[in-house]
Amino acid sequence: MKSLNILRLLVLDAALNCAADTGRDWMTIQSRVDREGLSFLTITLPRFSSWLEQSLEEGAALPTILPFFHRKSGKYRSLPAFLWGLTVRIFDPTSGLLREDADPSAVYFIRQICSFLKKVKLPCTERRNEAAISKFLETDVCLPKNDRLDTIGQSVANVIVRSLKFSEQDFSEVFPRHGPGATFEKLWGNQKYKGRDYYSRWMGVIDAEELYGMSAVQSVDNSIRYLSPRDESPCRLSLVPKTLKSPRTIAVEPVAMQYAQQLVSNRLMASMRTSAYTKHLDFADQAKNRTLALQGSLTGDKSTIDLSEASDRISCSLVREIVRSDQLLSKQLFAVRTSKIQIRSRGATTIHLLRKYSTSGSAVTFPVETLVFFILSVTALVRTYIASMDMLSAIRRAASEVSVYGDDIVAPSTACASVIQELEMHNLKVNREKTFSKGLFRESCGGDYFRGHDVTPKYLRQLPPESRDDISSFASTVSTCNQLFLAGCWIAADGMKKAFSRLYSLPLVKRRRTSTLGWNTFQDAYEFSKHRDVFGGYRVRTWVVHSPPEVNILRDMDGLLKHHISSGVQEDENHYVMSIRQFTSTLRQRWTSPC
Repeated sequence: MKSLNILRLLVLDAALNCAADTGRDWMTIQSRVDREGLSFLTITLPRFSSWLEQSLEEGAALPTILPFFHRKSGKYRSLPAFLWGLTVRIFDPTSGLLREDADPSAVYFIRQICSFLKKVKLPCTERRNEAAISKFLETDVCLPKNDRLDTIGQSVANVIVRSLKFSEQDFSEVFPRHGPGATFEKLWGNQKYKGRDYYSRWMGVIDAEELYGMSAVQSVDNSIRYLSPRDESPCRLSLVPKTLKSPRTIAVEPVAMQYAQQLVSNRLMASMRTSAYTKHLDFADQAKNRTLALQGSLTGDKSTIDLSEASDRISCSLVREIVRSDQLLSKQLFAVRTSKIQIRSRGATTIHLLRKYSTSGSAVTFPVETLVFFILSVTALVRTYIASMDMLSAIRRAASEVSVYGDDIVAPSTACASVIQELEMHNLKVNREKTFSKGLFRESCGGDYFRGHDVTPKYLRQLPPESRDDISSFASTVSTCNQLFLAGCWIAADGMKKAFSRLYSLPLVKRRRTSTLGWNTFQDAYEFSKHRDVFGGYRVRTWVVHSPPEVNILRDMDGLLKHHISSGVQEDENHYVMSIRQFTSTLRQRWTSPC
């Protein structure tokens, strides 16, 4: 197994970087893989990383890992025997307390070794798939039909929602759009622009010309198809790989509904960018939350809060309460909500009526959950400030101290317990194992930090290719290798590169050249084979992942619709006659720029 060999090299990297003896640790990994199989690498081993994070939070080595890994014998019984050479650089071996000079490198390498295979994309067992479906349904059924805000909560929600001025915004430059993802009807590419479904419940809330243009509404053939609630398609529950422990549940929306959701989603985000209370939230980049997490790992004044089943636990009644002060926003949000979901489980297909506002997969989920979690977090802080200042001043101060990106929340550490309590009052589930406020470890939006040091592990997303015919993991393997190299895991990166080079030969390329596959260096060096032109452009012949376009023709009104909503986005010159189908990549050698 190539992935197991890479893990062996990571253990050697840890020994080299931290001057630790890891020989017995590799023997432990080998023996447990022989007994327990792949589940040890993907499920049990990541528990050790979670244990480390919780121990950093509490300031001492917790005994919770001992049922899964043996205790060190003798006077050092406070620490597990596994990876002892690294943990002893973080915790005192006798008392188990966090050392003042805890080594960030040891923290990184423990997390890198234990989490490397955590997110590898492999199908779960049928039992785990069925368990995920059952959990999805159980969570939805338990949501309350009436989730009320108290006086302070409603006041905060009203002030922030009214500040969006959603009803007064000029949305003339905000368009609906079709994304690249799957649809309920299994349409792809240009086919999505051929549909003209219009739900009758949109009337008076979202006009047909806002979606399809005045020319489509007034055309002679009037191709718009009006659907009653009875004729509406449901969304479809789909399982996608996340970890071997459990898949991710995602809903595949109908084309027309996804299209309308994109319009309302873009309008809501545009409104939030103009509000004095929410304009500091960045919907396009997670870097702000990562920067705040880094600051929190240095000073301890900011906490990072993680939610489990985030969107699945937002009830319709909670969303309705939060946006009740803006009738147009409320009407549009609920007009583009899919209320039914098709679920296939144990060989039978059923239709389930949803209590949650929206599922993962809906285009409105991200901005709505950001707004909901932001308002609830601000409410928690306002409760503590209201005694010493007026309501508006308390809201203004609290809003400036909270940052939310989807379900990642950053709030003052002093108010972490209050924010958790506020969230849980509304049936949301805080992941305590991934919430940090007391120690100097923080994680948010894919960035993990300890005492100001980046300790984010690099994940193997797909198993390395076994032959030249296996192209599905080509780009992923190159990316993982480069990430390990730039993180200082040179032995593992070199081993991956040598194994990969037996199948494919790649040149050195600059790191910013994300479209050109090749190896990165710290000097940002690159190789080239020829000049492109007299202006000094360089070219190198290398392998690229190519997605061949297929014939998918748009004519007349359909092409006009795509043109109008593209909003100046540059497209391939043949985009009206060709589309790229997802998951149809091939490998080709091309002359391309390395810099």
